[in-house]
Amino acid sequence: MAVSGSASIMTGTGDWQRWVMSKWISVKDRLPVPHRDVLVLGHGGDMDVRHLLDDVSRGWYPGGWGLGWTTHWKPLPELPEGWEKVEISHG
Repeated sequence: MAVSGSASIMTGTGDWQRWVMSKWISVKDRLPVPHRDVLVLGHGGDMDVRHLLDDVSRGWYPGGWGLGWTTHWKPLPELPEGWEKVEISHG
């Protein structure tokens, strides 16, 4: 089974519950590893799945969110057993 798109809804227990309860990480404290998808939170409460570019001065991919707009982030949970992430080319 494959997962496509930026985010998908997963249910269950264990890792998922730990992830939901995990703390948000302030961008003032630490930035995520470039090119690793994370859940980001913006000033207005907007959330999206994005990743930092190599040159962090360019911000997040997909574009539109500068580092100044993003306040917090958290790693995404592991996919359920038997699932694999499908990379999607954004042209």
